[in-house]
Amino acid sequence: MPRDPPIRQGGATGRFSSGMHSVVDESLRTAPKRILFVCRANQGRSPLAATILTDRLESVGVQPGRYAVTSAGLDARESSPVIPHVRIAAAALGLDLTAHKARALDGSAITSNSLILTMTEVQRGAISRKQPQALFKTFTLREVIRLGAAIPAGDGHGSLEEFSRVLHWNRARVAAAAEDEDIRDPAGLDLAATRAVVAEIDSLVSNLAMMLVSRTS
Repeated sequence: MPRDPPIRQGGATGRFSSGMHSVVDESLRTAPKRILFVCRANQGRSPLAATILTDRLESVGVQPGRYAVTSAGLDARESSPVIPHVRIAAAALGLDLTAHKARALDGSAITSNSLILTMTEVQRGAISRKQPQALFKTFTLREVIRLGAAIPAGDGHGSLEEFSRVLHWNRARVAAAAEDEDIRDPAGLDLAATRAVVAEIDSLVSNLAMMLVSRTS
């Protein structure tokens, strides 16, 4: 029976194989780390969180384009603007949300992102029901900070996907939260209450930014 010709080191086939590996490695190295924030309507909490994370990562010197941070809503009305109180409170932090247009969460967004952060436990469950395999990478915003705090700073876990898996494993190792880990929906709140919600999200996301820089490659 004829046998396949051997691949010679340095021959045409060897150079092609080596070149392909180089292309794949470079693609993986330069591909942006994809993070998705999800809330109910994509008119308040999730676009705010996405904007804050992008801003905080850039402020600590992360190269633009290194992360692709987006947001979506489980019950979003396409192209709806940000809630006025949220936009006003965000502006006080130097963040401009006027151009944001709501978008609905779809299956491709769940599949393509390596870390998904929701504002409530119910939203986290809804995503897991849509795609059960997304459980290992889907957390509430408060939960990811609680679980991530158990990972020593500087203890690199490689890719964002690996970081998500460590967080998921920590669910069985870290003490459960004493209360629910939901962040209030600013829809219907007055400006003062909305400012409190915005301040909480700002604090959590700023913490997340430092966690990503110190715990992922």
